[in-house]
Amino acid sequence: KTSASKKKKPFLPALVSPLWEIFGGTVLKGSFFKLLNDLIQFLPPLVLSGFLRYAAGKDNFMTSVFGSSTSESGIGFLYCALIFALAVARTLCEQTYFYYAQASGICIRGALSTAVYRKTMRLSSAGRSGSTTGEVLNHMQLDAQRVGDLMLFINILWSGLLQTIGYMALLYMYIGWSVFGGLFVMLGLIPLQKYFYDAMYKHRKRQTVETDRRVKFENEGLSGLNILKLNSSEQSLHSYFPPVRTLELVHSTTVATLNSLNTSVLMSGPTILSVLVFTLSAVAMNRPLLARQTVLSGQ
Repeated sequence: KTSASKKKKPFLPALVSPLWEIFGGTVLKGSFFKLLNDLIQFLPPLVLSGFLRYAAGKDNFMTSVFGSSTSESGIGFLYCALIFALAVARTLCEQTYFYYAQASGICIRGALSTAVYRKTMRLSSAGRSGSTTGEVLNHMQLDAQRVGDLMLFINILWSGLLQTIGYMALLYMYIGWSVFGGLFVMLGLIPLQKYFYDAMYKHRKRQTVETDRRVKFENEGLSGLNILKLNSSEQSLHSYFPPVRTLELVHSTTVATLNSLNTSVLMSGPTILSVLVFTLSAVAMNRPLLARQTVLSGQ
């Protein structure tokens, strides 16, 4: 069959292998600090739970460890010092992760831009005729920028799953099965997020086409400026720009609107999730909402 004879497309682009060989070490360093940051995020709720139990005069893990050799006020100071140390450690790991992520993104963006430029300079006239100047500039600027920005979010592939499982386990310890109501809300937001990203990708692709057309018209006009002046054809050339620029701005505005709606959904999602989880816990499970549970669930 014809379909069977065709070569199967690789799962990853061909550029992934050389980029990984060059910048893989930097990416792995950032991923290591991201892992540390995610693991430290699970500790403040546990420490705060022990502190609230200590403030209420109940048994807590710090009293069981240092109770015989430390006074009551000393236990409180230890809790405060531990909470402060965790905040500092989390900040250091998070900032170090962002440093490596941005450094790898900048290096990858520069490498791709340089590779496209060097390849373009080596092409013959026949080879250059297959791509316009606008398309080459888009590869050097927009596409390379997107690959560089990907380094800031690529660790979410495993970090999001780790955080979801960890926080679900912590919430189940404090408020029971009502936490699964929040899980259903999170799962319900996935198709909505997919719709927004698909729509933004479609409009960005159309915007890129209009940008290529506009850049092509501008380059042609600048290269033939003497002829345009000689024939007084400036107005006829100028009539081509407003429609193309209008379409480009329409797609750009649509992308910005979809991005703002997507951000609104992301920002309101945790609030909706918290209201649903606490409602299920108080109404369906008929359990009183204690201050300790509310504070720790909000963490």
